[in-house]
Amino acid sequence: MNNKKGLSDVVATVLIILLALAAVAIVWRFVSPTIGRTGTASNLQSKCFTIDVEPVNCVQDTTIPVPNPSGGTNTVFTVSYRLKKGDSKSINTVKAIVETSDENKYTADGLIGELLQTSSKDVIVTLGAGVTARHARIAVVVQDDKGNTATCNPSTKIVTCSLAASTGICPNGIVEPGEACDDDNTIDEVAAECAYGLQSCMSGCSTTCQNINGIPNYCGDGDTGDTGESSENCDNGNANSVDGTCNINCQFTFCSDGTLQTPNGAGFNEECDDSGNSPDDGCSPSCTWDCGDGVVTGTEECDPTSTLPKCVNGDGYDGIGPVVGTVTSCPAAGSPTACICV
Repeated sequence: MNNKKGLSDVVATVLIILLALAAVAIVWRFVSPTIGRTGTASNLQSKCFTIDVEPVNCVQDTTIPVPNPSGGTNTVFTVSYRLKKGDSKSINTVKAIVETSDENKYTADGLIGELLQTSSKDVIVTLGAGVTARHARIAVVVQDDKGNTATCNPSTKIVTCSLAASTGICPNGIVEPGEACDDDNTIDEVAAECAYGLQSCMSGCSTTCQNINGIPNYCGDGDTGDTGESSENCDNGNANSVDGTCNINCQFTFCSDGTLQTPNGAGFNEECDDSGNSPDDGCSPSCTWDCGDGVVTGTEECDPTSTLPKCVNGDGYDGIGPVVGTVTSCPAAGSPTACICV
């Protein structure tokens, strides 16, 4: 009987072990792909730190016509780049990126050879009215030996995009390759103010048939004398802030605007500012603390500079005079809270 019981215990133990192994196998089946993907992503990102492909130049190419049926001007910019650091075998693709003045980005995928030599890629850019190509940068797509890929952050180095030399006649009233404009005159125009509210604009056409950048004209340009800026009381440029003398709307800050300024737009160093003009609420309408003004008012039990009787035995001022007992002290003037007997 004991032998049978012992055999049953062994069988039960074996079954438990088999069930445990089966459970581990099932869990591993679902967890291992995630672990693998995490390891792959980490490995690919580490490659990004070992590779540096930098842009060399960005030049308009006038030899490639690109029709644009939706309107606007399609322009081709050739972005040159080179491998500065790392193993080119880890590179899957090189992305040439051209950024324009209207904050758009145009990208084209290129390849890089085995040698450390300069390569290039054409990027088609749509330039609307007043829009220019600003600069180019490079982003690298790395790969591992299993074909997995990841895109690295764009290069910190940028290069300015330039127009190709003009192949037309300037001026003749016709915008030709290499020209940004052509107003058919030889007047040496100068930059003019943009309409109010604009941080950038094109204000004219130069004698070399290139756009002339206008003078910024907006709240925050550091000037209050431009056309349309009559509504501005002040303009400290990048220093405009709610806690300074001039706020972000180009208006002087003031007492009771709800923000503490030292000084405000009137040159006064505020002690407090509660957005209101209610007296005896702790902060006076003149943005000074009530406590210390010499008057026992509101929720105050005393005032350190008042000539009236102070607190007696910690019971508070009775409004008439001191009661027999020991006079306690008040907090120092300028307390951020009402004067309370201590």
